[in-house]
Amino acid sequence: IYSWWTPKEQWQEVGKTEIQGNTNNPDFTTTFKLDFYFERHQYLWFKLDDDDGQGGVDHIGEHETELAVIVAARNNTYEGQVYKGSTKRGRLYVRYESVAYDNNLM
Repeated sequence: IYSWWTPKEQWQEVGKTEIQGNTNNPDFTTTFKLDFYFERHQYLWFKLDDDDGQGGVDHIGEHETELAVIVAARNNTYEGQVYKGSTKRGRLYVRYESVAYDNNLM
């Protein structure tokens, strides 16, 4: 996952999921904590690759959206179309949960 709301005005890597072997429908367990700023554009770019575990990586496709769109998704689950160029390559599902902050804590 890459983000574009950083002061450097370029894509910055947020993190990577774990590698899962031989599955057409992976269910990743890696989580990412992102700060959400109301009324600010926070772009996310999901790059999906197939890693065979032996140094060979094939690009499956990618998806771009905004964090606000994910946060507004019904039932805390966002669904997006994965494309490689103009070809549809599958669906991306992102589950999210809100984390409350206490402003009195340091």
